[in-house]
Amino acid sequence: MGKQPKSLIKSALAMSLGTFSSRILGLVRDIVVSSQFSVTITDAWFVAFKIPNLLRRVFGEGAFSASFIPQFVEARAAGEQENHRFYNATLTMLCLILFSICCLGIFFSEELVLLLASGKGFTEIPGKIAATIRYTRIMFFFLFFISVYAFFMAVLNTLKQFFWPAFVPVFFNISLIIFALLPQSWLAYPADLLSVAVVFGGFLQMAFLLPAIIRAGYLPKPSFDFRQSRVLRVFRNMLPGMVTIGILQFTTLINVRFASEIANGANSWIYYADRLLELPLSLISVSLGTVLLPSLSEAFAAKEEEDFNATMASALSFALFLAIPSAGALYFLSQPLISTIFFRGEFRYEDMQMTASVLQVYAFSLLTYSVMKILNAAFYAVKKYWFPTAISGFILFCHFFLVQELIPFYGVQALPLSTVISSSIALVLLVVLYQWQIFCFPIFRLLKKIVIYVFCSALMVTSFAVHPLFRGLLPQGEIGNILALGLTVLIASLVYLGFSVLLRVDEAERFLQKILNKLKAS
Repeated sequence: MGKQPKSLIKSALAMSLGTFSSRILGLVRDIVVSSQFSVTITDAWFVAFKIPNLLRRVFGEGAFSASFIPQFVEARAAGEQENHRFYNATLTMLCLILFSICCLGIFFSEELVLLLASGKGFTEIPGKIAATIRYTRIMFFFLFFISVYAFFMAVLNTLKQFFWPAFVPVFFNISLIIFALLPQSWLAYPADLLSVAVVFGGFLQMAFLLPAIIRAGYLPKPSFDFRQSRVLRVFRNMLPGMVTIGILQFTTLINVRFASEIANGANSWIYYADRLLELPLSLISVSLGTVLLPSLSEAFAAKEEEDFNATMASALSFALFLAIPSAGALYFLSQPLISTIFFRGEFRYEDMQMTASVLQVYAFSLLTYSVMKILNAAFYAVKKYWFPTAISGFILFCHFFLVQELIPFYGVQALPLSTVISSSIALVLLVVLYQWQIFCFPIFRLLKKIVIYVFCSALMVTSFAVHPLFRGLLPQGEIGNILALGLTVLIASLVYLGFSVLLRVDEAERFLQKILNKLKAS
């Protein structure tokens, strides 16, 4: 393996470490929220938060970053003066767009909420719609701060700084945890303080990246030089990405709409299951996808096809090496996971069962989305923006019709099941398009590795049988449950890693070698 793939894995691990810290604290945040508020309140709050958060995927780390990074790489190569002109004009234009959208969002909050959540799970609960509208208005300016943070993160990632940008979301989570534990009677509605915490936490994320941005020599300065060709290209090239991300987020909005018609609490069950799915997904595909885009953009700009292919092969192998066992763990340990993490306070037994059933189905989407995130990065790097857009449109089309057919049979499980089926078909199409439009990838070599990963994961699953044994041996209560789950996951991880090393899996050997090097160094 060349230097580029090794550097990629090292950068991905650095970003994963920062992301893991923030995600673990995010899990603590969700535990606090689920125990402090009933699913009636969290349904309203999660739907309200979803509106600015989905827009953040477009203007934050989604379409904007994918369009900005290749142009930023080119601007740096053109010289320092050109680079700073481009940087300041792009940031100024982004801020103006974000401010306008936030003002419009606040003004039309009622219409947005009624469009998304007018099912019986909202309308039949007194005050639930009004609370959702109120929370939406409070939280909308989160979009501004979090998108500027994502802009700074894109700059630092291009400069090969990954840990700190991935770590600073811990301050957002700390903000929510503190505000959730304060007396909610201080403001008129339950969760008003939690909504204020979202805006404050978004501001903290942006503010804590400013010192790193200034040290890198990119002190923000207003610039209205919007006629630069690169600035125009950033926002023009955003369009296919916006459509792509918008379509994917529209799929989420469809889930919100249908969930509001199924039952009170359905949006909360989906949210908590999705949060557990996001933990491994962010560590695998998001971290890899983020560090992958600058590397692929540089390799393509330099016409280094061998480096491009080697980087993609390394990223896909590493992603699947982690995603396959993670999906198995989420499926077979769904009940113990949900019970140990959320089953307390206002989170009831029915909530636990329904969330676990959703998580089991969602586990399969970890595989499809991990690979799709990496393949999308390749299309963005070679500036073929419309291909991921077409695939996203296909997913939306399939999901919209499938979910209506599945709901009568599967209830709330129909939403993740439709997502899994649609994304699986789309993944096959995306692989075919990659082979046709970019480079011919040695897919059979990857399939051979996948067979080994599945075999090792199957052996790992058998080790989950120790969980009930630990539950019987350890003291009853929360501490005992946490220890039983933690020991089960530890043993399962060692089984998977051990058999992977025995079968001479490259990713396992490199991972083990890094651990041994660290132990020797200490």
